This record gives sequence, structure tokens and C-alpha cells, in this order.
Amino acid sequence: MLSTDKKLPALLLLSVFVVATCGLIYELIAGTLASYLLGDSVNQFLTIIGVYLFSMVIGSWISKHFEKNILSWFIQIEILVGIVGGASATILFLVFESIASFRMVLYGLVSLTGILVGLEIPENNAVLTWPEGNGWIMKKLASTSLRNISQGSLCYRLEFTADDKVSASILHTKTGKITRIIAEKVILATPQFVNQKLLAGIKRPLPSYEAFNYSPWFIANVTVNQIPTAKGQGLSWDNVAYGTPSVGYVNASQQHLAYSDNKKVITYYLPLCDYESRVARLAAYSRTPQQWLEIVMPELEFMHPGITPFVETMDAWIWGHGMIAPQVDFVWGDARKQAAEPIDRKIFFAHTDLSGISIFEEAFHQGINAAKAVIASYGNA
Repeated sequence: MLSTDKKLPALLLLSVFVVATCGLIYELIAGTLASYLLGDSVNQFLTIIGVYLFSMVIGSWISKHFEKNILSWFIQIEILVGIVGGASATILFLVFESIASFRMVLYGLVSLTGILVGLEIPENNAVLTWPEGNGWIMKKLASTSLRNISQGSLCYRLEFTADDKVSASILHTKTGKITRIIAEKVILATPQFVNQKLLAGIKRPLPSYEAFNYSPWFIANVTVNQIPTAKGQGLSWDNVAYGTPSVGYVNASQQHLAYSDNKKVITYYLPLCDYESRVARLAAYSRTPQQWLEIVMPELEFMHPGITPFVETMDAWIWGHGMIAPQVDFVWGDARKQAAEPIDRKIFFAHTDLSGISIFEEAFHQGINAAKAVIASYGNA
């Protein structure tokens, strides 16, 4: 049997589908009734459809103000859609002969139905999503080639064999055993400070590794049981405060399909770029947990006054070489181009530091470029 957590998204989607369908039916009933009572069916249907769609937009905009007791509000709204829409035809028939401004009642009921249906369409979250985020994509891609994926394995050296192939020395961390993988081609999706170690035994024109500058980052996953409201934009996926040293935080619970008003995890990001990278790394590793708290909490308090009592835990991590930091003349410089050059058409490179900008899209771009280069190397052999 499916667990409650797995049933909930399916039940929510089914209920939204049923009520949205009912909303369309109510709209058509109103148009048909107006045509019978007022005549000019084309004009009546066009007006009612326009009012209904416009009202849905208003309802979607209003939905962003519902931040607490979302599931309870959702159920109440669904009930109201049924009551208002289901009773609208009867109400219109009853009031037709007794009031002069029949159209006001007609369009008022259509507007109210449209607004209630529109409340089901969240204005801030109208995107396709899944709870695991990019982890979902990773799992789906991995599921087609599990036999070729070796987990808990550390490559510590690459070298050429006598028959012009590439040998990868692998340490299996769980067993401590060392194996070798012989390959015709290898793609290294690793940063340059790692490549420098892996390729130490291969003779080649060396890139200027000193030109690659990696900034350290401090990352903290903060578990809170409530986020106080504050000025400005409401809680989003990416939340940034003006004039603060960090780049804010992301709502790590943004993609959860389960509706909860309580516990959330927010991931706080602080680039340590006030000093030269090596100095910043030393300073980062010398700070105590309490000192990191004294950096993080004032900034969170600035964004959400009164948040401190709601913080349950903070799990912190320092990335000493967090991401490539582009320097003057680096992106169009020779060091970056030289580091991207394949070695003897056998070893190819794919990492964001080859772009000079460490963002997700560049990782895709470099990976695709490396794959195309491998395919091309076979075609020209």
C-alpha cells in the first residue's frame, strides 16, 4: 500500500483536476443560462468566459498571500467552489424576475467562481517540480546505466599504457582495495587543482594552474520551525537581502509536495572573498562554530526579525575551493584555453572552471562539449 506521504500529492492533483473541471462546467452553465434569459448567445458566452478567465488571474495573484495553514485553506476553497458554482444557476433563475441589475449578479457569481478556482493556481510556484530537485534527474539518468556507475571509488592517478590506452587507478573506499580501469577515452569532470594531482605522471605542456583562483565558501543548512514574516517579497526559492555580505539563502523545502507550515530547511551561502583566496581559506578553517553562528544569525535576523528562537539546528560546511573566481584576463586568457585542450585525443576535460564562471549551465555546457569532442575523435580516427 502507498504511504500517506505518497498518496497526498496524487489526491491533491486529483482534487484540483475535479474542481477545475467543475469550474469549467459552472462557467458553461452560466453562459447557457445567460443566453436563455438575455439572448445574444455569442456575446454572453464571450463576456462570461472573459470575466471567468480574468477572475482566475486575480485568484492566482491572491494565492501568494496564503502562507499559513495552506492545506486547510485549500480544502475550504474547494468546498466554496462547489457551493458557489453549484448554487449559481439556481440563484440566477430565482433573482432574474425580482431584480433590475441581473447582469451584476450574473457577473458577480462568475467572478467569484473564477477567483476561487484561480486560488488553486499558485502565482509564485507555477513551475514543474519534484521533491528531490536535480537529484530526481540524477537518479533517472543513473537508473539506465547502474552497472557502469561505481560508487565509493576514488580515482587517484591517470597514466597511459603501452598500447596507448588510459589507465585509471581506483581506490575503493569501503574495502581499501585498489583496481585499474583501462579505457580508450576518459572525460575528467574535475577542477584543475585535482587534475594537477591526477595527471602528475603524464608528460604534456602544463597549463598555468596558478591562474585558476578558487574562492572558499561557507554553507549552512539551518533548520527552523517557523520563519517570521518580514518586509519585502515573501518566502521564495532564492532569498537575498540588499547590502549584506552573503548571497542570502535558498528554501531547501521549496520543492516538497507535502504541505507543511512548520519545519523548513534554509541553506545559507556566504562567499569568503574579502581577502586573497589562500588567506580566506586559512581564516575560514580557524573560526569556531560559535564564531560562524555570530556571522550567520545577525544576517538572518536582519532578513527575518525574531527568527533566532525558531532555529533548531545549523549544519555548517566550509568549501575551501568552493568555485572558480574569474580574474582579470582569465576568461579570454591562454591558461583557461590550454587547460581545456584534450591530451593526445585520449583525455578530455569538462568542468565549470574551464568557463571561468561556476554556474549550473556552464557545467552542462562543458559536459556536452567534452562528449562531442570524444565522439568527434572517433570519427576522425
